[in-house]
Amino acid sequence: MRYWIAIAGLMAGAVVLPAVGADIMVCVNPEDTELLDWLDKGDLCELVEVHPGVPVGQLRALRERGWSVVLQMMGHPESFDRRFIHRPGRPAPMPDQIFTQEDEVNRHIAGANGDATQVIWEFIMEEDSAGVAFPYRLLIEDPQTHAEAYALFEKRLNEALDAARSSQEKGVQLWGRAGYASSMHAFAKTGVQMNLIERTNDDIEDLSTGIAFARGAARQFGCKWGVDYSQWWGAISGLDIDFGGAYFRRNFYMSFFSGADLLAIEAIRPPQHRKADRLMLSLGEALEEFSAFRKRVTAGEPDRPVAIMLPRDHGWITPAYWRTQNEAWNYARIGYRPGDRSMDGLFAAFFPGSTFAMQPWPFGAYAIDDPPASPFALSSVERLYVAKDDHVYRAPPPVPFGRFQDRKQAKRVMNAEEMETSPFRPMADSRWGDIIDVLTDEACTEILDQYEVLIPGGPLNVAGPLQTRIEAFVRRGGTLVWAAGMARPEHGALTGVTMQPEFRVGRAWTGPRKDTEHEPYLYFPAVINARDQAEVVTRTHNHAPLIVRNTVGEGTVYTCLSPWYASERAPLSDFALSMLDTVMASVQPITVEGIPVQWCSTRSDNTRTVAIANHSGETWQGTVCIKDLSPDLRVCREMRSQKSQVFAVKNGITRLDLSIPAYDVAVVRWSIDEN
Repeated sequence: MRYWIAIAGLMAGAVVLPAVGADIMVCVNPEDTELLDWLDKGDLCELVEVHPGVPVGQLRALRERGWSVVLQMMGHPESFDRRFIHRPGRPAPMPDQIFTQEDEVNRHIAGANGDATQVIWEFIMEEDSAGVAFPYRLLIEDPQTHAEAYALFEKRLNEALDAARSSQEKGVQLWGRAGYASSMHAFAKTGVQMNLIERTNDDIEDLSTGIAFARGAARQFGCKWGVDYSQWWGAISGLDIDFGGAYFRRNFYMSFFSGADLLAIEAIRPPQHRKADRLMLSLGEALEEFSAFRKRVTAGEPDRPVAIMLPRDHGWITPAYWRTQNEAWNYARIGYRPGDRSMDGLFAAFFPGSTFAMQPWPFGAYAIDDPPASPFALSSVERLYVAKDDHVYRAPPPVPFGRFQDRKQAKRVMNAEEMETSPFRPMADSRWGDIIDVLTDEACTEILDQYEVLIPGGPLNVAGPLQTRIEAFVRRGGTLVWAAGMARPEHGALTGVTMQPEFRVGRAWTGPRKDTEHEPYLYFPAVINARDQAEVVTRTHNHAPLIVRNTVGEGTVYTCLSPWYASERAPLSDFALSMLDTVMASVQPITVEGIPVQWCSTRSDNTRTVAIANHSGETWQGTVCIKDLSPDLRVCREMRSQKSQVFAVKNGITRLDLSIPAYDVAVVRWSIDEN
């Protein structure tokens, strides 16, 4: 058995959980005996999540099946009241249905036979995206700046924490679940023991971006992290359960090998009787397969040598392709600051295709957009979830035509034709593998030193204590990659140049390969400081420095003299991307040749593993390449099928040719022996 160890000074108590690579939690109705029996018989999960109001007897019965029980209940008093007591648009509860937060927590303590340390309360739950009260209140406040939006958000979280403090002092564990990646660090900062990021909903970001934020926040603030899989599919105004199996299966495997501690499923049904001619995979079937897999295969430690550092108040959201303007903080819709677009460029480079993941219009425009994709989402905010009429919002569809009259028709067709939904549920690929974590400017020196490469993004103010931490990171052997805007004239000791603060226009550039590339951009003129060990990596068309590499102590600094990495046509210029290719090649453990796919990699003392997801509707064929693989790792197998694989080694590079069916995933592992 394993235990969730409480973070010193934050939590007390522990919940016993089985020793498997990642735990699974399923949201259940305790009266749904068919679902409970299926989960129990197949040993498919370790935790079940319930809404308030479950009687003590039923809570005990769930625990008697061997499950830990998680209470899903808003912690902020206003959120709690709006969700459970005065629910907008819903009948008021009867007097005997009204309860307090303390009542509910005490019921769960009684259901755990009086042991509060066995109680888990998910007390901040999608409140940045579900519209239950968080966005509602913040829309009333109407913050005008990033700093104001962040301060209101942090204040709201701390108010929720204060309301839950008495339960925490009894030993109850506090968990959180956010809808948007931008919330993960603020959630983790409250001291939650588990921090979940909601994915797979068609109006929130892609999996890879979510993992990068969740994993970085967990390391920075010392908590566990996991992924919550939402079955809501606003494109059909309903749930994607029966025909989304291939989509969710890839999410399961990539989350697992990215290091998630918990995989949470919001809704599921036992597999229906499979028709002989039905090829589609249901979510229930995908869970059965994956749950068995993670019990026999350990994930290993994920490769994560790179950190992107953002301002704590960044509020950044992956810019969906259909958005007509750039905005931060999903509930405040604040316009971009200078430098914010650098985040767009960096994350789009790491995760190609991520801007397509939020896809409310996979079938084009609807003639009647009622109901909308979601009542509170990036693409729509309905009157029920706002404080006043002028906060109602519906994004226009990206094109003026489409396949269906409305979403209800789309749902009927999908059900009747039993269509696989993967073609309409985009997932991002990897350029360098999923090897990054996201930190904020609050990360301490000990956290920074766990990475090999640090890339500041957004309008980060590198001064004072932050500058001291970054300089120490470089001097001890780290690599810093940054751009003018963050790098300023007074940073000459790091950049190795004297920067002249006035714009010039560049029209072409020459990189290390001496090929001249045409690209319009702005840059700052600079000269190399004679005392520094700096060299020009990329030059402008008139031979001025454009990218400079400087040696500082034991480390290296790459400075892009174009502000915020940008060119005229892209938030990440081609020369900045070339610079990143060079830096990533020095720390990237795995490369994959072929049409883009998503991949991540892990290692242990005696294994090397690569998980690859093919998000295309065609069979993928390509090659996995590993530098300096230990010769002791002589055996290679695909772990799902357990079939042996033939690989070759030449010039220190291990190469494995691989074929992956459409919308499927492969896991290849090198090990010492067959065991």
